[in-house]
Amino acid sequence: MRRIKALANCLGELNDIATGENLIADGPTLKSLTDRQASREKQLIRSARNAVAAFGETKRFWPKQT
Repeated sequence: MRRIKALANCLGELNDIATGENLIADGPTLKSLTDRQASREKQLIRSARNAVAAFGETKRFWPKQT
Protein backbone atom coordinates (compact mmCIF):
# COMPACT_ATOMS: atom_id res chain seq x y z
CA MET A 1 0.00 0.00 0.00
CA ARG A 2 2.85 2.38 0.83
CA ARG A 3 4.34 2.03 -2.65
CA ILE A 4 1.09 2.56 -4.54
CA LYS A 5 0.24 5.51 -2.28
CA ALA A 6 3.60 7.15 -3.10
CA LEU A 7 2.93 6.73 -6.81
CA ALA A 8 -0.63 8.04 -6.51
CA ASN A 9 0.57 11.11 -4.61
CA CYS A 10 3.16 11.96 -7.28
CA LEU A 11 0.68 11.50 -10.10
CA GLY A 12 -1.95 13.51 -8.25
CA GLU A 13 0.39 16.44 -7.71
CA LEU A 14 1.51 16.32 -11.35
CA ASN A 15 -2.15 16.39 -12.35
CA ASP A 16 -2.72 19.41 -10.11
CA ILE A 17 0.11 21.26 -11.83
CA ALA A 18 -1.19 20.42 -15.32
CA THR A 19 -4.77 21.31 -14.40
CA GLY A 20 -3.71 24.61 -12.83
CA GLU A 21 -1.85 25.58 -15.98
CA ASN A 22 -4.90 24.76 -18.11
CA LEU A 23 -7.29 26.72 -15.87
CA ILE A 24 -5.30 29.96 -15.90
CA ALA A 25 -5.51 32.09 -19.02
CA ASP A 26 -2.29 33.02 -20.80
CA GLY A 27 -0.49 35.94 -19.29
CA PRO A 28 1.75 36.86 -16.39
CA THR A 29 -0.09 34.63 -13.91
CA LEU A 30 0.46 31.55 -16.07
CA LYS A 31 4.12 32.46 -16.63
CA SER A 32 4.66 32.85 -12.89
CA LEU A 33 2.92 29.54 -12.13
CA THR A 34 4.86 27.73 -14.84
CA ASP A 35 8.21 29.08 -13.68
CA ARG A 36 7.56 28.13 -10.04
CA GLN A 37 6.32 24.64 -10.88
CA ALA A 38 9.03 23.67 -13.38
CA SER A 39 11.53 22.37 -10.84
CA ARG A 40 8.79 20.78 -8.72
CA GLU A 41 7.48 18.99 -11.80
CA LYS A 42 10.93 17.54 -12.58
CA GLN A 43 11.26 16.35 -8.99
CA LEU A 44 7.81 14.74 -9.09
CA ILE A 45 8.58 12.94 -12.35
CA ARG A 46 11.76 11.48 -10.81
CA SER A 47 9.80 10.45 -7.73
CA ALA A 48 7.07 8.88 -9.86
CA ARG A 49 9.66 6.87 -11.81
CA ASN A 50 11.15 5.62 -8.55
CA ALA A 51 7.68 4.79 -7.22
CA VAL A 52 6.84 2.81 -10.37
CA ALA A 53 10.10 0.86 -10.07
CA ALA A 54 9.45 0.15 -6.38
CA PHE A 55 5.87 -0.89 -7.11
CA GLY A 56 7.14 -3.26 -9.82
CA GLU A 57 9.28 -5.00 -7.21
CA THR A 58 6.36 -5.51 -4.83
CA LYS A 59 5.58 -9.11 -4.02
CA ARG A 60 2.23 -10.21 -5.42
CA PHE A 61 -0.55 -10.71 -2.93
CA TRP A 62 -2.34 -13.25 -5.12
CA PRO A 63 -0.59 -15.89 -7.19
CA LYS A 64 -0.12 -15.01 -10.85
CA GLN A 65 -2.81 -16.62 -13.03
CA THR A 66 -1.61 -18.71 -15.94
